[in-house]
Amino acid sequence: IGLFYSCAVILQKVGLDYTTPAKYAFLENFSILVVPILMYVFTRQKITPLKIISALLCLLGMFILCDVTPKTLLTLNKGDILCALSGIFYGVNIAGTAVYSKKLESSLYLLIQFFVHSVISLIYFLFLRESIEASSSFMPLFLLIAYVLISSVLGWIIRTKCLIHLDATFVAIAMPFSSVITAVISVIIGTDK
Repeated sequence: IGLFYSCAVILQKVGLDYTTPAKYAFLENFSILVVPILMYVFTRQKITPLKIISALLCLLGMFILCDVTPKTLLTLNKGDILCALSGIFYGVNIAGTAVYSKKLESSLYLLIQFFVHSVISLIYFLFLRESIEASSSFMPLFLLIAYVLISSVLGWIIRTKCLIHLDATFVAIAMPFSSVITAVISVIIGTDK
């Protein structure tokens, strides 16, 4: 599950270089299609008509907000495609977290997941990134640490604790609200129209 999380984060970060933050935020929500299917595969949890309708409505909203039509679908740039793939990997992570957070203590689960993610991220940083200088000089180190602690660690701790008590499909369908927040902030700071 940590591997899927790492792939999602790496695809997200690379894809963001080629698309806008708001478009990315909506495209990553492909997880809404993956989670109900994987929950059925992992736990035989029934896919209800309400879950299907909710997922399809979220997907339709995502396409509308990203201005994706049958004509523009073939002209998606590589950033859009990478961000959509990121959403699929996030979906695998959400479904896996829903299964394993109930079987393991959430602290242990998070420790294992973040350890795997840290190792894969370090490998990516050292061997696959074109320019270590360019990727490490974009913000002061203390801001980067604060960002990671707040957005990644705190967010994932809260999500993992919630998945113990909530349905994974509900979490995947509720997560697009973050896209709305991302889009509003992105417009306010001028990175999106």
